[in-house]
Parts: sequence; C-alpha cells; structure tokens
Amino acid sequence: MKQTICIIGGGASGMAAAIAAKSANPVCQVFILEKQARVGKKILATGNGRCNIGNKGASVDHYYDHVGRNPQLVQTVLQAYSAASNVDFFASFGLMVREEEQGKQYPFSNQAASVLDLLRLKLASLQVMIQTDTTVVDIILQEKGFLVRTNRENYRCDKLILACGGVASPQLSNSLGIRKITDRLGLPSTKTFPALVQLKLDSSLPKALKGQKIEAVVGLWQNDQLLRQEKGEVLFTEYGISGPPVFQLSHLVGRNFAGNSIPQQVILDLLPMYQEQDIFLLLQKARQSIAGNLENFLLGLLPKRLGQQLLKICEMGYLSRLIVDLSDQELQRIAEKSKRLALPVSGTTGWQNAQVMAGGLKNDSFCPQTLEAKRLPGFFACGEILDVYGDCGGYNLTWAWSSGRLAGTCAAGGKYA
Repeated sequence: MKQTICIIGGGASGMAAAIAAKSANPVCQVFILEKQARVGKKILATGNGRCNIGNKGASVDHYYDHVGRNPQLVQTVLQAYSAASNVDFFASFGLMVREEEQGKQYPFSNQAASVLDLLRLKLASLQVMIQTDTTVVDIILQEKGFLVRTNRENYRCDKLILACGGVASPQLSNSLGIRKITDRLGLPSTKTFPALVQLKLDSSLPKALKGQKIEAVVGLWQNDQLLRQEKGEVLFTEYGISGPPVFQLSHLVGRNFAGNSIPQQVILDLLPMYQEQDIFLLLQKARQSIAGNLENFLLGLLPKRLGQQLLKICEMGYLSRLIVDLSDQELQRIAEKSKRLALPVSGTTGWQNAQVMAGGLKNDSFCPQTLEAKRLPGFFACGEILDVYGDCGGYNLTWAWSSGRLAGTCAAGGKYA
C-alpha cells in the first residue's frame, strides 16, 4: 500500500517539503492542503516583489527563539540542508539564483512570481495534489496515521507535515486556529509576537517627517542598556519608523510589549559618518558661509524637513531667526542631538504588518535530525510554525526551504545527504 503524506500549508516550507518527499520516495502519494486560493501567496510579497529567496551566510547566529536564544534545532537543520544546498535544490527545477550585498540571494529574473511559477511546475511534474480554499478544522490521531478534517472533506494520511506558517500577515496566513489543534495533540507552544515589523514611536516627529528617508544608525535602549544597534535606511512614517535596521530591532520590541513591558527608546544617529566634534566644526563653518535664516541652516547635512525638525527639538527658536546669531553652545547642542536623537517606543504595528511570527511550537518537542514530533510518530513540522525566526535579509526563507526539505525527506522515509 502506498504511503500517503499530507502537508498542511502551501507556503515555502510546505512546497519544499512536498518536493523533497516525492524526490526521496517517488511512489509515495503527497498532497498539500492550502487555506488560500493559491499556494505561495506570501512568497510574492517577499523582497518587494523580487523575492529575497535566501542568504548565503545563514547560520544559527541569525536565528532566535521566543526568548532570544539561538536555537540548536536550527544548527542541526542547516547542517543537513545549508543555504548552499538550497541553491542546488532550486537549480534542480530551473530556478537560478544570484547573490547580492550581505549574502542576500535573489532569483536571476528578479521576480518573486517566477519563483512561485517554477515551484508550481515542479509540484505538478511530481504529481503532488494541491487542494486550495481548504481550512483544516481538526487533526485526529488514529491507530495508523491521521484523519485531517477540513471545511471541504476529510483526508486520511500515514504521515503529516505541519507547514502552515505563523499568524504574521494574517491575510496570507494558514495557521489561524491551528494552535488549539496542536495543544489538544499534546504539542505545546510558546508565547508569540510579531517580528520584522515597523515600530511605533510616542512622538509627533515621525508624522511631521512622513515619507523622509535617511541613512542612520538605530539603537534600541532599555533601562539605559543598549539592546542592539543597526545601520541602514530609515523611513519616517505617520506612526513611527520603518526600514531594514528597524526590522532587525523589532523582535526585541515585540517580545517586550508581549509581556510586562519596560520603557524602551530608539536613539538615532543621523550622521553616523561624523563624530560629534566634527559636526560641531562643520556647523561653525556653516554659520559663517550660509546666509539667511535657520530654515536652510542644515541643508548641507540633512534632508530639509528633518533638519528643520531637529532645530525645533533643539529649541533654536523660530526658523526665521538669523543663522549668524547662533552661539557655539547652541551649535554644540545641535551636534549632540544629531548623534543622539532619542524617541520613546510605544510598540510595533502588529501582526497585520509583520513579516514573520516569533515563537511557535516548542522546539524541544521535535527531533532536530528529522523534525518529527518526539511523542507523536508520523507528525512533522517545519517553517515558521516552529519557535524559530530569523533576521531580515533572506534568513527566514532559508529556514523555510531547509526545514521543509528535511521534514519532507524524513517523512517519506529518506535520509538527508
């Protein structure tokens, strides 16, 4: 009798699991149950439509569990299926990958749609059945295998792979309602919170600067302690700040506000290429060389609106004030504030805008070498549903492909290379 493998979730990890399972055991029957109208919708939203498909430098140091540790589970999975082996995996069905700055990997086409199209073509060639618009309402453990109840019909399978992602971007998620099922099956979960998400600030400054961008260093502080610091393009929004360095810090904010929150603040270094004393000397020269009033005083250093808002924060008076009237003490205050602009954090923009979920099924419930549940033989999990999330820059998709390939291979009775 043919072995039947059911995969719940048709995202990156679910599709990788299906391809790996059929490759390891071509005679097994594999089918995917997907809640959305089509598989892989979240892939289309990655990398601003370009699909940051992975990162060459993926290692355990770039991954975290719900309390911020580097999960050993990740190290074992990446030893089995590294980012480099994922490139070979993609090439096996015609998807060619190139590398950009900081190890980021993208498809040669620069289009997320081509990634999804090639995955779907591969699934079709392997005769993987895909059932969309299907919501799983329960999973029943049977004497042999599992019964999966859905809104459409019931499915029986010998092995089951849970690849339904997290609750981030709920409009694209498959995992809503799954936690009650996994709890009943004896698979405990950790606290969850949004990660890789924009930050909300308790300040009127972001709204005044809406749409402004600047290369800056962003530090997240709590109780006078620097938690983490990142450099890159920062975008001011109506509610706060966004951009790659902000995403890298956001899991620390999400974790804080998911519990008994402690006051946090971001400190922006608006001119990271200069020391404070260098900025003071530049401002002294500008005081002599720029005619007119304060409205245009910082044009040579900062975007106009940002410079004007900085002057207001430094209490320099009306913008109609003459530049030549600034004192050295006032110039020093401007220089200091440009290096340490502190803004209180009030939280994140939540699940709707989050790229990934932090937290999930407890990692110690699964065997690291197979991703099979220790107390539930035949039940596997991969991707975001586990208590693993990564930094911004392709690390989360690397985890999806690698963990999906491991779960699929082992569910089909194969051994990873």
